[in-house]
Amino acid sequence: MRIIKNISFYLGLSLLANSISILLESNFLADFLRKDLMIILITLLAINTATSGLLISSIKELAKTDIDRFQKSVREIKVSIVEQISLIIFSTVALILQDSAILQSLIPYHNLIFSSLLCAAFIYSIEILWDTGMAIFMILKS
Repeated sequence: MRIIKNISFYLGLSLLANSISILLESNFLADFLRKDLMIILITLLAINTATSGLLISSIKELAKTDIDRFQKSVREIKVSIVEQISLIIFSTVALILQDSAILQSLIPYHNLIFSSLLCAAFIYSIEILWDTGMAIFMILKS
């Protein structure tokens, strides 16, 4: 349920950002995401994977006596990596569909829809990185 709520929020936020870009007659956001989103997503996955490795090592040290206490944390780390891989797949499909001349002629507001989907994927990936970063600070406090 939390993931669905987050996705809905990210879609709304990205629709707002893209609508404002259209009102301002700016193509920056759409062009930026079209050109660089895949590189950003793969880079964020690499950062998250490396950071997750460090988190798991720290958790292992902290949990020498009570590993069950950290099972939820380890599960959430796995979920975040699966989410990021899913975002890469989703974004690849969205970019292919965004570039489709057939869909451009069939779907009204085609650019707004696909730019918003790509922006939502970008926002979601940043949120995953934020969560991972916050986990590091929680480990440092322990």
